[in-house]
Amino acid sequence: MNEVMEVPPVAHGATAPAATTPAAQKTAAKTTFAERFAEADKALRKGEQLEKVKGHQYGRVEGGARDGRYLNLSGNARNGEAFRLVQRGGHSYHVYGTGSDRVVVRLPIEDAAKTDAAKTDAAKTDAAQTDAAQSGSAKASHGGVSAVG
Repeated sequence: MNEVMEVPPVAHGATAPAATTPAAQKTAAKTTFAERFAEADKALRKGEQLEKVKGHQYGRVEGGARDGRYLNLSGNARNGEAFRLVQRGGHSYHVYGTGSDRVVVRLPIEDAAKTDAAKTDAAKTDAAQTDAAQSGSAKASHGGVSAVG
């Protein structure tokens, strides 16, 4: 069954849609990414290590038969399944399985303007926090009095 599934866009920081089976939904609702990662790390095959992928709900398998593949840890219906990450035509795809059992999931394109705005906002927040921390330490070094002039 060669099937391409569309995944609806999800707001930045939000979780993916819930799993399709009631049992999977209960499990996903009760676990955090860290718990799912720890569980998957314990169940790795011989020679495999699992690395976190910053900003994503999956891990990268290093070593062993699945070297270079990714492990879905999102808590959805495909949680725990290994996939290949493919980039084509500006889209990202998760490819699960092979042959007639292959399932291809196309991920939504993240709006570049929103991504750039979020990065700019984060940079401004970091800069403001750094300035506040530096001025606070300057006040402390001057006995709580800030220098003017």
